[in-house]
Parts: sequence; C-alpha cells; structure tokens
Amino acid sequence: LDGTIYALGGCSDVKCNIALASVETFAPGGGGGGGGAAAWAAGTPMLTARVQFGAAAVAGKIVAVGGMDSNGYVLASAEVFDPATRAWTAARSSMATPRYFHAVAALGALVYAAGGCKDDNFNILSSVEAYDVARGAWAPVAGLRTARYMHAAAALHGKLYVMGGYDNKGNHLNSVEVYDPARPKAWAAAPPMGT
Repeated sequence: LDGTIYALGGCSDVKCNIALASVETFAPGGGGGGGGAAAWAAGTPMLTARVQFGAAAVAGKIVAVGGMDSNGYVLASAEVFDPATRAWTAARSSMATPRYFHAVAALGALVYAAGGCKDDNFNILSSVEAYDVARGAWAPVAGLRTARYMHAAAALHGKLYVMGGYDNKGNHLNSVEVYDPARPKAWAAAPPMGT
C-alpha cells in the first residue's frame, strides 16, 4: 500500500497458541514506515490479536478480516487501517459468519471474504461476504461451488478468483472458481491448476 509492505498479526509460537496484534512495515524506497534505509519498522498494532485471518488493501486502506484470537475464538470482526492517520478502527459491522483459514481479496471498492472454517471443528464454509468500506457494511454474495479452506484469492481484470485449498474431507484441491460481479448470481468453474 503506497509503496509500503505491511506484515500483520500471526502467531508467536509453533502451535499458534498466541495470536499477535503487532504490525511491521517495510518500505524499500525509504518512504512509509521504513525510515531512510530499507528496513523493517514497528507499525501501529491492530486492535485485535489475530491468527489465520485475511487482509486486503482497498480505497487506500487495509482491511483485516476474521481469524482466531489467542483463546481460539473464531472472529467475525474486521478492522480498518488508514495510513493517513496511522490508526486502526473497528469495522462498523461484522461478518454474518465468523471464519478463519479463509481467503480475502479486494475487487473494486469491496473486500471479499470467501470460504474458510467457521469453528474449531473444521466445519468448512462455501459462503462469501463482501465488505464495503465506504458504507461500513457486509453483504452476502453468491457462495462458492466447493466449500474450501486454506485457499487463495486474487482479483484480476474485474473478476475474483479463488483457488486451491482443502475440501471438507481434507482433500487437496486444484480447482479454481471465478466470480464476476457483473453476473453476481453464481461462481463459475475456471481451468484447474496443474497440481
């Protein structure tokens, strides 16, 4: 975002029992939070310690979504970082479904949270929600064709792609799905990955 890389949250131990709220920034050109030389620097900590969450940049801000806290509680909340004020604020609303191990990507003015797990029993989700930063509201969008977790998401040419991960039986997935906001009723199959 604006020439700066942000490393957000995560965990501080091998078993991921301790979620972090810390933020580190890296500005290769010396701008942002990196100082004069290229170096990592402490950023403004998030409001909530999160692990196994997703984040995306949209409208000049970073939105951190869902995940788990240090108590193993699955989060539906989100928070928004504004680099102009260097402050995090709680999103004005939460997702309808708490989720972790989900995929998050920005497309247009929205941040999408797709799939993931809704509890620590690995109940896998196919649901997708979109957050409008300007309105401060979440809304459901068409669900994925295949429920999945630990997958990736990316936006390209006005469409949202979700790929890989695991299904509800723990099988590795090479399938890819695509969502076109111009045809918002359903996700479509895209060519699968090789592995």
